[in-house]
Amino acid sequence: MLGTGEVLGLDRLAAALAFRPNDLPDFWRAVTCIENHDEVQVGRNLRIPFRTDSNDRRSWYARSRSRVANTILLTAPGIPMLFMGQEMLEDKQWDPGGTNLVFFDGLDPVHGQRVMQDFYRFMQELVAIRKRHPALRGEYCRVSVARDNDRVLVMHRWLEGLRRDIIVIVSLNERTFNEPNYQLGFPEAGRWLEVFNSDVYDDIGRRTPFGNGGAIFANGPPMDGFLTSAGVIVPANSVLVFARDEGE
Repeated sequence: MLGTGEVLGLDRLAAALAFRPNDLPDFWRAVTCIENHDEVQVGRNLRIPFRTDSNDRRSWYARSRSRVANTILLTAPGIPMLFMGQEMLEDKQWDPGGTNLVFFDGLDPVHGQRVMQDFYRFMQELVAIRKRHPALRGEYCRVSVARDNDRVLVMHRWLEGLRRDIIVIVSLNERTFNEPNYQLGFPEAGRWLEVFNSDVYDDIGRRTPFGNGGAIFANGPPMDGFLTSAGVIVPANSVLVFARDEGE
């Protein structure tokens, strides 16, 4: 995985998120994945934690970037598919012979691995967020920001006729944007709830995550093709999901 200072080519990710084949009239007909039995079979590609940090598949780099990859998958258009052990930070390639078994013991509450348990909780709550917000299961997606210099990408997800828009902020920067807060466009002025923050799930309960205290207020000038903007604290190697406050 490319480190600080390397160009990511976020325009290619933006194009992939918006890509719709001519023979695919609806995104909900597409099954999307970042791992499957063809991709991560022994002798082929490595699994996400291994690709992000081959020296330590449980390091902060491996954990945080695996959270980013999975959050993009579950907030992008299409039907997300999770491969065996992907939900618990499994790092071994799939072996058709059955020798590389999924390490379910890592979830044992007494003798397991805390990082795997935290990651499993992250995946559970990420799936719940997708189920809770219909725009994340809908057809419409626009990438409003793809800044290689900052390593930041932003997706706008929405449903026509409903005011339940979602803003997904992806950062593969290895520093937190908090002094000053990072300026980004938002579809409407008002209060936006921080409904998901991947940084919360790193070493749960033992550190204070970076974030926005549950909400931000968009009242800035037009930006990124939107009518207004807001300053956002964006944690390093993270994804934030904002939903418009339905109470307004």
